Amino acid sequence: MYDFEIIKDPVLPDNPYLPYLSAVEAGVVSPDSLVAQDLREPLGVMLVNGQIPTEQAGLISVGGLIFACDHTSVIDIGKDKIFLGPSSKGDITTKGAIKDSGLLILTRPNGLLRVVGMAVNSNLNPWSHKPSRPFQGLTRNVSINLFGIGSSEYDPVDIDKDGTITAIKRGSVLKLRP
Repeated sequence: MYDFEIIKDPVLPDNPYLPYLSAVEAGVVSPDSLVAQDLREPLGVMLVNGQIPTEQAGLISVGGLIFACDHTSVIDIGKDKIFLGPSSKGDITTKGAIKDSGLLILTRPNGLLRVVGMAVNSNLNPWSHKPSRPFQGLTRNVSINLFGIGSSEYDPVDIDKDGTITAIKRGSVLKLRP
């Protein structure tokens, strides 16, 4: 969670690229009409090379399981909670090249979110491309850090009208105040 602080941006973009769950909730994407794509190269290789699947709303088949792969912004974070928002359409090219900071998320059709990595604009954070960090690539001005076995899972609990997803860390107890 500490690393997410460096890419936190509470301002929603003018030209939003909605994360998969937000796009489904808003009616922009119909899951029944999508066909998961088989990738030509492993997803980890693709991500570390600064590419993200963009066809069919990023719906992919990995090891026989279906996921949606997204680039999201971090609106806010808490101890066991995260607020994921749309990233700008300018953060990803039409061919799937990652151009700016954001979290790399895999979403299962049941809604489970897995934070698998982070893209960091190395022009804004020049220290972000330290070679000591595992599973890391540097493409153009973006450093990609994949979390591997350290990736966290979250359960979405709300999606607001702007497409911001509120999610709690798996195993945490959500405490609501009256």
